[in-house]
Amino acid sequence: MKLSHKALAAALTLAFSSSAMADWSVSAAYNQFSGDAEYIRDISLGAATVGIGYEYTYSDSRFSFMPELRIGTGVKDDEGDFGIADAGIITVEIKTYTALSLRGQYEINDSVSVFVQPAYANLDVEVSALGESASDDEWDFGVGAGLIARANEQFSFEVSYERFDDTDVVSAGFRYHF
Repeated sequence: MKLSHKALAAALTLAFSSSAMADWSVSAAYNQFSGDAEYIRDISLGAATVGIGYEYTYSDSRFSFMPELRIGTGVKDDEGDFGIADAGIITVEIKTYTALSLRGQYEINDSVSVFVQPAYANLDVEVSALGESASDDEWDFGVGAGLIARANEQFSFEVSYERFDDTDVVSAGFRYHF
């Protein structure tokens, strides 16, 4: 049986495209932001995020790395007087959230992993009071850690904690692995 160049090229293309897809994943999470701003203390906000990542695994190793891009929008605002005299009710809301991270994972067993992830993130926040509003966005470096519980080959659940300047981010979500 003679193998043609076209058949070989098609087989290699199929093999490489299948293996490349095996390490992609998409995620969805709820993120709880809490922290302090310049004049406002004890802010608590929520966001929903989606992400896409690509996991680099090493053969015969329990370690892997995953660069990931996450984007989201606010789903829970915070409002109150926040202890600022004559300001009335102040509303704080997340407009957008973007994060780029590089996750280092260690597989404890087939169903549980832990990770650490430095991240570079942007939080665009709008503050409204007395009929006026102002927005501010800022990029910050942060670091986080978390736990992964794998339900099966395709689905896993994740919880994490991240710290950016004066902001704590606690997240819970799921990931679909291709």
